[in-house]
Amino acid sequence: MGEARWSDWYAHDGLRIPVPGGTLCQVETQGGHLITDTSHDPLDLCHASLWLWSSIPEPFGFLAIVRYRFRRLQALEELQALVADPYMVPPSRELVNA
Repeated sequence: MGEARWSDWYAHDGLRIPVPGGTLCQVETQGGHLITDTSHDPLDLCHASLWLWSSIPEPFGFLAIVRYRFRRLQALEELQALVADPYMVPPSRELVNA
C-alpha cells in the first residue's frame, strides 16, 4: 500500500462518520495511535463509536478518531487521469508486446 494510494489527511469533528461503510481507512486517534481498518456501517454502534465522540465513555477518550484518510481506488485514479488527458492510455491498460 504505497503512500500515493491514500487520500490526503482530513481532520475529524467527531459528529458523524465521514466515509461509507466498507471503505479502507487509516485513522489517527486522540492518543496518537494509527489504525488501518475498514470503516463500519453507522448502525454498527460498537465500531462506529470511535467516530462519534459523544458515544465514547470518558476513560476511552484517547481512542477518539481525530483525523483520517481513505484508500484511493486505482480505477478512480485512472478516471481522473483520463479526464485530465483524454488521449492518454492508463498504465494498467497498456498493451504488452504490441
